[in-house]
Amino acid sequence: MGGRAALALAIKHCKNVFVIADLKTLIKRKGRELTARTLPRQWVIYNALAKSLNLASVDTSSSTPIQSLIKLIKELNIAKQNH
Repeated sequence: MGGRAALALAIKHCKNVFVIADLKTLIKRKGRELTARTLPRQWVIYNALAKSLNLASVDTSSSTPIQSLIKLIKELNIAKQNH
């Protein structure tokens, strides 16, 4: 399946959430990986894409992994509802 078709299906049939951190945090997290040098470009592209698609976002810059997961669950509105 082509990238455009997959994106169109995802936008139409899925709840999409953009998970992001500020660039300094991403570089700190990924600095030793070979792809780390492309992070600034990726960060700009993905932020522009998320903005143009009007995606909800979860910023993980200052969150622990558990806190980030809780934010994501709340954004997706899949937390168990109390009746």
